[in-house]
Amino acid sequence: MEITNNQMLPSPLPELAALSCHTPSSAFRCTELIAPPMIRKLLVEMWDQLKVDAEDFLPSQLGTAWHTYLSGYKLDGVLQEIRLKMEIDGVPVTGGIDWFHIQSGWLNDWKTSSTGVWIFGRDEWVSQLNVYAELLRRAGYTVERLTDTILFQGWTSTEASRKSVEDYPPKRLMIIEQSLWSSEQTLAFIRSRLDAHALCVPCTEEERWGRGGTFAITKPGAARAIRVLPTLSEARDYCHMAKINMSWIVERPKTYIRCEKFCPVRSVCPILK
Repeated sequence: MEITNNQMLPSPLPELAALSCHTPSSAFRCTELIAPPMIRKLLVEMWDQLKVDAEDFLPSQLGTAWHTYLSGYKLDGVLQEIRLKMEIDGVPVTGGIDWFHIQSGWLNDWKTSSTGVWIFGRDEWVSQLNVYAELLRRAGYTVERLTDTILFQGWTSTEASRKSVEDYPPKRLMIIEQSLWSSEQTLAFIRSRLDAHALCVPCTEEERWGRGGTFAITKPGAARAIRVLPTLSEARDYCHMAKINMSWIVERPKTYIRCEKFCPVRSVCPILK
């Protein structure tokens, strides 16, 4: 992988970016397991052709700094920043435990996230925590509660006040309770992901964080659309029924947020070429 430095960022940012790069091994990191199989496949097969700018690593570097800062405060009865491993059908699966309160069985994951991921990434957060819970169970611990504590980068109170909770996190720092799966549920999930990686199934619409591809009926000057419909014909029918000018129809093209902003192999992805 070639690390470029298009903005001529000063040291040690480019060097730290290079240190954080690693090719996938035979073991599955939890984050690799829950991510689209195509990403891992292209990392393995196209590593020497990958080109990523040092700036793209800044979000993960901030996340690492957040973890390092928090783990520097040692707590009694709490496991902090430990790595565990288990084998599922002969395949090693590993995961890093950020914070686990042993007596209460409370597992917490520290995260830094862009506000945009709020819309798309929450299902993966649940899966990740439950894989970590299984790692802890196999190490002899009892897990009773799962939470993500998330610091949203770029969060503003102005945006939070004008957007819905579905579209924007209501607070800069949030503790989100996640559902705890049984061991059987978690193992079934892990096996399904291992199968998906073995078959290297293409990225789904959900995994690409697809958004748009709709037709909004928007009154000039209004902040929100009157109606959003999946096809142009439905939008026209609605305008005809409501006696609204057809010129109020605005196409919202399909965009894939993960592909455009967050995928580490977008420079070599055959779908994007």
